[in-house]
Amino acid sequence: VGLPKRIHGAYLASRKSGDYPAGIGVCLERSAQRNPDGLAIIFEHSQYTYRDLNAWVNRMAQTFNDLGVAKGEVLAIFIENRTELLVCIAALTKIGGVAALINTSQRGAALRHSLTAVNAKRIIVGAELFDALMSIDEFLPQDKDARLFLPDIDTCQALANYEVPPNFTDLAQLQKQYSGKNPSSTFDARPYDASCYFYTSGTTGLPKAAVMTNGRFMKAYGGAGLACLQLSKKDRAYVTLPFYHGTALAIAWGSILAGDACLIMSRKFSASEFWNDVRRTKATAFCYVGELCR
Repeated sequence: VGLPKRIHGAYLASRKSGDYPAGIGVCLERSAQRNPDGLAIIFEHSQYTYRDLNAWVNRMAQTFNDLGVAKGEVLAIFIENRTELLVCIAALTKIGGVAALINTSQRGAALRHSLTAVNAKRIIVGAELFDALMSIDEFLPQDKDARLFLPDIDTCQALANYEVPPNFTDLAQLQKQYSGKNPSSTFDARPYDASCYFYTSGTTGLPKAAVMTNGRFMKAYGGAGLACLQLSKKDRAYVTLPFYHGTALAIAWGSILAGDACLIMSRKFSASEFWNDVRRTKATAFCYVGELCR
């Protein structure tokens, strides 16, 4: 089994841009087909199978589609590490939208610049970052359908009582009315299409946006996931890194999708809670960068 996977992974990693289906949405649908009842994500005290996660993404994709999100349109996403962040990203890839993944530590001029630099037509904000966003309210799109709000709760389960800010659309409630059926547009995504924008930290000036295409995601999926790591359906990979960066989104999640494995998603890294989380979730792997291990 290992050698054919490595060969296929090396092929994907070296493949030039061409006319073939590519991207997060394509990979997620294939994992849902191969491992529908396997765990796809564990987040805090919630868990989702591939069937459940893909259906949730499909509902969100239909929501964006009916709101009028066009192919190539950029939506800024300002949400901390939680399942909804990945649902929104994957949903946009299924309809050809582009996710501008705002660094959740950005405030003031840096945050304003991140929104305007990519000409974001809409913004999705999590309740946990709403106050930070409102500090630059005058620079945001003012149309209610362009101001999308997500409460900080599990939208696949019973919704608790919460208040939606005035002039914001409740994305959590809106997506519930749609079907979990795969959209036909998923496999229209091509390697040369933009998928996400990642931002530099902004420590030496205003943040700069770098594009990740569907093809670059496939290189991570194939090169790191299939050719190197070869995770399996039995694996659970613990990721504490922020998903507004490519290491977590492309390398880690790409490798997890390549093995139809389970992502254990954490809001942030905690040295004191790390081993407790590993034991509780029965993690078999984890993703790190730089000084994290030390």
